[in-house]
Amino acid sequence: MKKYNLIKKLQKKGWQVINNQDNLSVKIIPVNKFCLWDFVSRDEEYVTGTEMLNRGKKCNALFSYKQALSLISNSQLIPKEWENYKIVFPGALWNSRFGELHCLYIYHDVKWHMSLYWLSYDFHHNCRFLVVN
Repeated sequence: MKKYNLIKKLQKKGWQVINNQDNLSVKIIPVNKFCLWDFVSRDEEYVTGTEMLNRGKKCNALFSYKQALSLISNSQLIPKEWENYKIVFPGALWNSRFGELHCLYIYHDVKWHMSLYWLSYDFHHNCRFLVVN
C-alpha cells in the first residue's frame, strides 16, 4: 500500500495548510456510514469554490485529510458506483506558494487517487461530498 504524505510534500514545496479539520479528537468514520451528496443542483451548471465551501458547512461535510486517507487506504470498501465522482473534502484547504486556495479531493482512475482542486475552478455535477447517513 502506498503511504500518502501529501501534507509534508506540499509544505516542502511552500504550500500552507490553512484549514484542516483533522485534530486528535477526530474519529475516522467507516465508509459504510457515508453516502454521497450532490451539492450542485440539477438546475445549476456549476457552483463556485466559495459556494462549494458554504454548502459543505451547511451539510456538515467538513471531512478532511485523515478521512480521505482512510478511504484511499481501504479503497476495496469504497462502493463501485462512487468511482464516477470526485469526492471533495471542504474541510481540508491549502494555499499554494502562489496564494491560490485549493481543497482536497479523491477520484478514481483505475485506482483511487488523492489530489487538490483549485477553488477558482468551478465544481460540476461529477463532484460530491461525503455525508453521514
